[in-house]
Formats: sequence, C-alpha cells, structure tokens
Amino acid sequence: MLDWEVERDVVQANVVNHTGASGFSRLAKQAFFEGIVKPEVFVIVDDFIGQGGTIANLRGHIQQQGGLVLCATTLTGKPHSAYLHQRPEQLIELRNKHGQLEEWWKERFGFGFECLTASESRYLINTETGERIRDRIEAADTEQ
Repeated sequence: MLDWEVERDVVQANVVNHTGASGFSRLAKQAFFEGIVKPEVFVIVDDFIGQGGTIANLRGHIQQQGGLVLCATTLTGKPHSAYLHQRPEQLIELRNKHGQLEEWWKERFGFGFECLTASESRYLINTETGERIRDRIEAADTEQ
C-alpha cells in the first residue's frame, strides 16, 4: 500500500532460537546481521518483541553503515517491551547495581549497558547479583 522498497540484502546471520527462551538465553544469544546497508532511511518491522534485542541489534547494524532508522514496529509483543529506549535513570540504576559486570559484558558482547533496551535493563536490574547474571548467561550458551 505504501509502495516502500523492502531491503532484502540485510539478513540475520545466526539462529538465536528466542521463541520460548528465558530472558538470560535471549541476552546470551544475540542476533547478528550481515549485508551492506545503503545510506537511506529505514523502518524496522518484526513479528514479535520480547526484550527488543533483535530490533536493537538490527538498528545498530544499519546505523554502523550510515543508515538511519526512523522507527520500529512489531505485530505483537510483551507490554513491558513497548518502549525500546532505556531511560537515563534506568541506566544509572543498572550501573549502580551491576556496574562491576559491565567490562565483562563489553568483552563478551562488544557493547556496554548503554546499548541495552529498556526491557533488557529491567531484566538485569531485577536480577539479584552480577554473579547470577554472568552464570546464567554462560549457562545459556549450552542450552539448546
């Protein structure tokens, strides 16, 4: 109806099996994307949003290559994931509670807590200790 061009050259490069996965599994198994992005404006459309990581990772891939993401939308999802961008006070709360974990996080995932979605940050804030986060993410690597 809108006669918009569909980008077919950018694809998810790995299988993450997020359907029915725990929050730690979703965090551990990040979606990676391949494909050359034209310096254009994009609208991201996904079928479902759990914690928002896949959309955030696709946005990062597009922006690293000079594209601009105007907005993202999904067909369905978790109500607490309707807002992707974490609030500044949420990032401060996460760093105050689990800041000792951020260097490990950067080494493992290639980005800091500032790149997390609001839902991802909420999930980590609600976890008792940084050790539990690290243990659960490392354990998720062995999940099928």
